[in-house]
Amino acid sequence: MEYLQPAMQVLFILGLVLVAALVFQPKSFVGQWRRLSELYETSNNPRKISFPDEHILVGKGFGGMWSKRSEVAEFAKFDVELDEEGLWLLYDGPPPEKCSPRLFVPGTHVKYVKDNQKQYDFLIHADQPIRIRTGPVLGEAIKRKMTAAANPISLD
Repeated sequence: MEYLQPAMQVLFILGLVLVAALVFQPKSFVGQWRRLSELYETSNNPRKISFPDEHILVGKGFGGMWSKRSEVAEFAKFDVELDEEGLWLLYDGPPPEKCSPRLFVPGTHVKYVKDNQKQYDFLIHADQPIRIRTGPVLGEAIKRKMTAAANPISLD
C-alpha cells in the first residue's frame, strides 16, 4: 500500500492544477471585457451560432518589444455570430464578475486593422478602442461582413 502513496500525491496535485486552470480568469482580459460590456452588453441571444468555440485575443496591445505588461491581451474562448446588424460575442468560460457574458457590437463599431494570413486584427469602438485578434476563418468572415456593412451598395 505504501507504493500507492506517491501516485496518490501526484494525482491530487494534478487535480488541483486542473481546478485552478478551469477557474482561472486573466485579469487583463476581465478589465477589457468589462469596458466592452459597459458599452455593448445585451440580454438577447443571436438566432444561431455560426462560429462556436473560437479563441480570440482581447486587449489593448498584443505584446511585442515595446508593450507594457499591463497592455498584453489574453486569449479567451467565445461563441461568435455575425448577422446583418453586427457581431455577437458570447463568452464561453467562467462568468466574468460584474459584467455580461454576452455582447452585441454593431457592425459600424468594428474596424478591420490588418491580417497576416493566420491572424486578423480588428478594433472595437470604445473610449479607447479595444483590439481583438481572431483566427483566419472567423477573421475573414468578420472582415467581409463588416466591410459590406460599412459600404452598403446603393441600387439607385
